[in-house]
Amino acid sequence: MSWEEDCPFCALFEEGASPCWRQLFGSSEESEVLFKDGEFTVVLDTAPLVPGHLLIVPYRHTRSLAQLKARGGTECTEVKKRVSAILTVAYASPTFLEHGSESFSRNAGACVDHAHLHAIPGRFRLRDALRRDFAEVTEFASQSQALERFQNEPYLYCEEPTGEVYGAIAPMCAT
Repeated sequence: MSWEEDCPFCALFEEGASPCWRQLFGSSEESEVLFKDGEFTVVLDTAPLVPGHLLIVPYRHTRSLAQLKARGGTECTEVKKRVSAILTVAYASPTFLEHGSESFSRNAGACVDHAHLHAIPGRFRLRDALRRDFAEVTEFASQSQALERFQNEPYLYCEEPTGEVYGAIAPMCAT
């Protein structure tokens, strides 16, 4: 893992808690880390959209899962299966979402310059919203295929609980 200053996820991996977690919960014994698996860790989102909102974060500091894949990183398929099983029992089957940045200046609305995949319990049918905001929304057979397509591009990636995978090149989007 490479350490990047001012990165809350790198701080989490280096120091055991992110600055945001420390600010919200002080020296609490509670941890934002749910589990670690291979190249990834799963954490509670400190600003959840719905109860159960989790983040899947690679240890390696990279701006997107597409860049991680290009650098020889593995997919997070097994971690997604584990997270999906946990969320399905506790809340609902999750929608996965990534706003992958290509660079700091082309960040696709990403508020943290370190790749992270959102796992949000529920089905949100985001395809129509993406079609309103972006000229071309592409369907994919898998996350791997989407990440291949989005290498070196800022993007939005969505995977519905039904298995539908789609995304768009997204130079700018709302956070």
